[in-house]
Amino acid sequence: MRTYKRKPGSRGYATHYSADSLDRALRKVARGMSILKASKKHGIPDGTLYNRVHQLHTKSVGTPLRLTYQTEQLVVNAVQKLGDWKVPLDELMCEVLP
Repeated sequence: MRTYKRKPGSRGYATHYSADSLDRALRKVARGMSILKASKKHGIPDGTLYNRVHQLHTKSVGTPLRLTYQTEQLVVNAVQKLGDWKVPLDELMCEVLP
């Protein structure tokens, strides 16, 4: 098939709800409305609403950082300074930098 056309009604990967509607749905669930009713009323997948209510899947996506932001900035500044001084660097020297 050369040109793919999505079937009508098939599930898309993009979210079709706003952060505001998600907040409104979460407030209604906190006041006592069921998750299924709130998800249908605001057009949010019930799994997404369930995960938000029960605080599941809250970690950030991807591998954890090895360096803190401050340490990374120190390394970047040191490499830039050595570049300004025209000092050649290799991988071994970068491992020793602070």
